[in-house]
Amino acid sequence: MERVFLLIPSSPEVEKLQRSLVDAAKRSNVRQIVKLSQLGADERAEGRFQRYHGAVESHIRRSGIPFTFLRPNLFMQSLLNFRSTISSKGEFYGLAGSGKVSIVDVRDIAAVRFER
Repeated sequence: MERVFLLIPSSPEVEKLQRSLVDAAKRSNVRQIVKLSQLGADERAEGRFQRYHGAVESHIRRSGIPFTFLRPNLFMQSLLNFRSTISSKGEFYGLAGSGKVSIVDVRDIAAVRFER
């Protein structure tokens, strides 16, 4: 295996599992890790999701394995949850306030080709 796409469902063990995968990738001489992370990932963040993503990103950096971090915080497919409001009012609402939102279509992630 030359490249790893790192995506593990959220659970109480997610940080530990992702760190273990990075360690195994290092032992196996993996050449690249692509991690689906989150906007605002930082070990010191207030939110637990940003904290664990930040901790794993730091672990990947320390591993020395070349990496790519993708940091969406919303998938286009999630907008389907707003379809009735979008179709009836041409709008949708979210509790983002003045916060930043990074939206990505999961098909675009799947279509990425990595050069050797």
